[in-house]
Amino acid sequence: MSKKFNKYKDAPKKTYELQNRNGLDEYLGLGRPLDVVDDLSQRTAVALAILCLVGGIIWKMVSGLSFTDAGMFAVGMAMSVIFSFMIGQELDPDRKLGGLIGGVLSAIGFAFFGTGDWVVTLWLLWILRMFTRTSGDRHQIGDNAVILVCAAYLGWEGYFLYPMLTAAAYVMESQIAYGYFRSLYLAGIAFVSLVFAKFNIHSNALNANYLYFLMVVIFIFLPEIRLARYTKAIGDKSFQPISGSRVQVACGFFLMCLVSLALMHGNNAVMALIPGIMAAIGCGANLFRALVMKEVKVK
Repeated sequence: MSKKFNKYKDAPKKTYELQNRNGLDEYLGLGRPLDVVDDLSQRTAVALAILCLVGGIIWKMVSGLSFTDAGMFAVGMAMSVIFSFMIGQELDPDRKLGGLIGGVLSAIGFAFFGTGDWVVTLWLLWILRMFTRTSGDRHQIGDNAVILVCAAYLGWEGYFLYPMLTAAAYVMESQIAYGYFRSLYLAGIAFVSLVFAKFNIHSNALNANYLYFLMVVIFIFLPEIRLARYTKAIGDKSFQPISGSRVQVACGFFLMCLVSLALMHGNNAVMALIPGIMAAIGCGANLFRALVMKEVKVK
């Protein structure tokens, strides 16, 4: 009998997985630190969010809304900036400006359309972090709880594709470079959560304008997949380089979610994904700028 090959044997764990965990790191391996003092991009994102918060309250109160309603609107707009910025950091870990552009676009979209579903956005952010490991560590029990609870809730709400995509994400994570083999068990749990899902309770009609919009987004974002392999980003907690191939998978999975959710759940899915879509537009546009300015060398 031939000796079984272990693809994980020679993997340098210190590069892609934190070895000494303490505090919240034991439960939230994908959590990323907030550093508004030394990180200019984070400081700018927080400033934009505060500007949206104050400006949104003033705008809606002048329009006749109560302080409570205006405050809720402004908080939503500020959250759209922060979430879009954070998703942008996963789609393009090397260029922070893309996330900021996405945050501005997301705030504009929220101001006029009230777009975004925070459960969907949180699910997407954590799935992307599981792939990229920009935090410098793999997913822990708290991260898995976030992903699985969000997926099960969305399935229960009638968006049954989310548990399926979650199961697919865990399977992919277990098989790519430096994957965690227990992700296969989590894929099974995600698939079992379909027991609670509701089917055929939402219209899957997709407006033609949304379809054209998604085609433009995909066209803008596609170069990110090609160049993600050459990332030079460093994990926040490990201080080691992250895997370019994992970032590529994250970008590809994002586009797969975009297309499949739009086709299966229609207009509602597109609107729910607006913070992520705006982040993709920002990252793609910023990459194009970087290529024109010859800040990025294509190999």
